[in-house]
Order: sequence, then structure tokens, then C-alpha cells
Amino acid sequence: MADDGVQRFVLLNRLVSQSSTRAPEEHKPPTIPGDELFGVIEKRRKEGWAIEFLGLPETEIEAEKGETARIASGKGYDFLFLRQITTEERPPWNFVTMLLEYVDASKSSFSVVHTENLTGREISGAEEERGSRSAHVVVRLPIKQYDDGAYRCAIEVGDRGGLGDRLLLRPLGECHVGKFPPP
Repeated sequence: MADDGVQRFVLLNRLVSQSSTRAPEEHKPPTIPGDELFGVIEKRRKEGWAIEFLGLPETEIEAEKGETARIASGKGYDFLFLRQITTEERPPWNFVTMLLEYVDASKSSFSVVHTENLTGREISGAEEERGSRSAHVVVRLPIKQYDDGAYRCAIEVGDRGGLGDRLLLRPLGECHVGKFPPP
């Protein structure tokens, strides 16, 4: 139980970064080091591109139009985006903390109830505001040790599991990130 009276669950898991390629089998793709992966993701966040729309069909033609067009075509879809990313060095590890936010495009209001007289009402957002939930993901990266592409991570449980890998996949093209978060 946290000090603020809100119960939080944290799951320990492994994030595994595995690159893939369309090259012949003898050309094994290199492992993308975690610090490079999160550096690319942070750059995308600063540009406003660290966002993934759920259910948005994406073709190679759509991908060629660029990020601004992709984000414009995602209007009206639920989405997951990276609100914040920080890195803290605690030798022999670096800890990367991501604050992921899930936005439900269908939710523009929610109910509240007065806890003493039990009267309720609906609170509505502005025209472009939608309901959201957030969760933290903390990933442990090596500083000087060999980086094999497998990392321990702690995931604060949110209501939408299995979505973080979408955010990690986009910046590296065909990079595959598996086992994140747990089913």
C-alpha cells in the first residue's frame, strides 16, 4: 500500500530486444543496445512521435508519408504515448523509467460520487479531451557489463497490458521486442 492510499502492483519481467532483417539467413542482425534503443525513443518523444494508435491500419505506403501524416490519420483511435522518460545511474546499472499513458478515444466523461451523501454526477472533458490511464515501466540497463539485449524491468500494472512493445517497435523498424509486458 503506497503512502497516498492507492494500491499499486508491480510486476517483474524481462524485456528482450531482438533485431530481425530481410537479408539472407547468414546475415544475422546485431543486437540493439538498450541505451541506443531508449535514446532513439527519447528523441521520438521530443519530436512528439512516440505515439502508437491501436487499430490503425498501417501499410508501407502510409509509413512512407511520414510521422506527421501517421499521427493525423490516427485521430479518433485509442492510443498509447510516452509522456516522460528519465534515466538514473546507480552503478553498476542505469535505470530507465518511462511514463506511458493510454488514451481511450471513446471516453470523454466519467462519473463521480460524493462519499458522504452518495449523490453522483458526470464530469465531462472539453471537446478534444479524452479519458486516460498511465503506468510506469522501469528497465535496468548495464553500464559497463556486456549488453546482450535482455533486460530486467518492473511494470506498474495498468488496465491496458501488452501495449508497451508497440512503442518500442516503431523507432527501430523491424526490431522485435518480446516478453513485454507480461500477458
